[in-house]
Amino acid sequence: MKPLHNGTHIGDGYQILRSFPFIEGILYFTVKDQHSFFIHAIDRHKKNNATLKRDPRFFVPIRHTFEVDQVYYHVLTQLEGDLFAFYLQQYAPFAMSEAKSKMEALIVTLSQMKKDGLYAHVHPQNMLLQGSQQLRFLYGGDQTAFSQQIDSRETVWQLASLLYTYLTGEWITPDKPPKPIHQLRPEVPSDLATLLDGVLREKKEFLPDYDAFIIAMIQAWDDRNTSAALSRNKKKRKFTLSPLIWKKPAVWGSFIAVFLFGCLAFFLTMDNSLTADPEKSAASWYHDSQIEVEKNQLDHAIELGKKAVETDPKLVYFTHLSNLYKSQQKYDKSIEILTAATEHYPTEGILYYDMAKIKYYLKDYKTATVYIEKAIELQKDKDSNTLHLQGRIFSAQQKYEQAIASLSKAIQLEPNKDSHYHERAISLYRSGQLDKALVDEDKAIQIDPTVGMYYLTLGIIYIEKRQQTVQSKDEDKKEKIETYTKKSLDAFNETVKLIPEDPDAYYYQGLAYYYSRKYDPALTAINQAIELDGNHALYHYQKGLILNEMNGKVNEAIHSLKKATSIDPNSTIYQNALLRVQKKAK
Repeated sequence: MKPLHNGTHIGDGYQILRSFPFIEGILYFTVKDQHSFFIHAIDRHKKNNATLKRDPRFFVPIRHTFEVDQVYYHVLTQLEGDLFAFYLQQYAPFAMSEAKSKMEALIVTLSQMKKDGLYAHVHPQNMLLQGSQQLRFLYGGDQTAFSQQIDSRETVWQLASLLYTYLTGEWITPDKPPKPIHQLRPEVPSDLATLLDGVLREKKEFLPDYDAFIIAMIQAWDDRNTSAALSRNKKKRKFTLSPLIWKKPAVWGSFIAVFLFGCLAFFLTMDNSLTADPEKSAASWYHDSQIEVEKNQLDHAIELGKKAVETDPKLVYFTHLSNLYKSQQKYDKSIEILTAATEHYPTEGILYYDMAKIKYYLKDYKTATVYIEKAIELQKDKDSNTLHLQGRIFSAQQKYEQAIASLSKAIQLEPNKDSHYHERAISLYRSGQLDKALVDEDKAIQIDPTVGMYYLTLGIIYIEKRQQTVQSKDEDKKEKIETYTKKSLDAFNETVKLIPEDPDAYYYQGLAYYYSRKYDPALTAINQAIELDGNHALYHYQKGLILNEMNGKVNEAIHSLKKATSIDPNSTIYQNALLRVQKKAK
């Protein structure tokens, strides 16, 4: 099945914006009536009715289905979240604590799915991330429908590959073996590095079974003695679970028998007999709390989340509870939970990062600065996301040079992360360094051309370049003005394709058409902006300016400008524009 071209309409009005390779068939990102939807396309002969009945706790529900030319299309319910493959491209590698908490959350989900007889292919292309931890699968269903595909050793390899990406930011590809983890991330516990390196290089038929791998991974991660692995002068410790040991059934069986005896402290196992009761209860409350979130029963979800934290103070439970309070806009409670978590995990920079993020959005930049500096201290300037947030905090305080410095460090750590370039472009723009801002925004678009906000920012920078040129004394400024106007319009046209629900996209598109003296499309665009947000004075002001340039529409222009002044009566710009047009009408 070949992917359809971008721009193609399918079904009852879904326009394809982009297609993605998928584990089965093709995944399309589409827009309809200013709302975006994922649509999964699959060949008719591969259709599986069992995948249509989905448990919404674990799978993105199907909104409806239709068939065209022997292809079935499953329109997925619109949900807020990020396609996990894209999220990893943007944000991996993670801090150690974040990688661990994300893996723990995934294993809890897989454990419950296994218990309920459900299956999904563990691959970032098949996952939607909601919030900081919750993952839902796009494709899957009852185990009986996938009996020929289920292979626990395949799932082991998938988890190992995913964790490798969490820790290194690198993707495993069939054409080249993965680099040893310690070459890319030396602080990874030596036992964990040995385990993952062994799994990813071994033939899949020789891999350990799923339960054994999970146990070994948790034990390896809890190993804090990494000094031998990091020293060139000391003999490297030999990992208990040799990459070859699972080839010897008798030895492997003996190892597991001894190993399970010491597993009372593990947060999760696939068998109830392997887990201490408090930890099992906490995992159950955590899972039930997630279910209550799906039912929009946040108060009950919080009560269950509190029980999980009180019973077993794991990092993943703290962050879950903190996020629940954030969703209710109880930011003080969220900070309180994160502060309590620092008492258990004083070296986890991610906790201070989360607190800084809350304070940033509350515009408490002074406190946000304290938290972000602590996070950077703990992470030793090695986490690009933390440096990125520091840059945004500096920028919000108009400390643009400091913001640029922080974001430049983030780019040094992750030179292929589009959001870093975008954020630095904003600080460069605000500091008047427009040419450098254009370079950065172009780079962000080059890395990910599907983000509408990048085109919007690019267009705004070109508008500012145009305004500077208008006020300059350049001899060739007329040509430059036309060039910048055209480039801004091109950027805004792309913006409305990607984020058609954003009124600013239409406002700026209308502005660029206005500067191009194309008043009919300018009016169409600004009307769309007003339809999306009719209480924005600037939109009505711009509509008044456009109407004033059109024949016979001066009275309509006056009406729009009066609307702008009624919304914002303190604006002298709107008042003066209204007086000018009223004078013209006389």
